[in-house]
Order: sequence, then structure tokens, then C-alpha cells
Amino acid sequence: MKLLQLNMWMGRLTRQILPLLEREKPDIICGQEVFSAAQSVTFPDSTVNLFELIQVAGEYKYCYFSPVCTLT
Repeated sequence: MKLLQLNMWMGRLTRQILPLLEREKPDIICGQEVFSAAQSVTFPDSTVNLFELIQVAGEYKYCYFSPVCTLT
């Protein structure tokens, strides 16, 4: 079993991460700073749908996304 843990750096490393996933084919990915949003975010160089791109690149059937939320 291959496990890969990455900090996605708020989507800025998308061009490097997707080929890595396709090449290494990890069974499990643990990622920090991963976006999944239909709307744009305040960072112009970030990929807002990185979670979905990872699913496609790795051909993953099972995925879990837990967004961070702030309590007010």
C-alpha cells in the first residue's frame, strides 16, 4: 500500500502534483490546503477545484473532503 501526504500549498502546486499522482499512483492521499469550491477564492494563483482534479488524476473511487470552518 502506498500512502502520500502532501501540503498542496493552497493549490499553487497543482501543475506539479497531478503528474506526481498519475506517475506514483498512491493508494491513499492525505492532503492539506486542498480546495473544493465552485466559487473563486482570493488567491489568483490557486486551483479552486483541486480536490476534484486529484480524484480524476488518481482515478479514485472513494474520496473524503473535510473543509475547515470557522466558528463565530
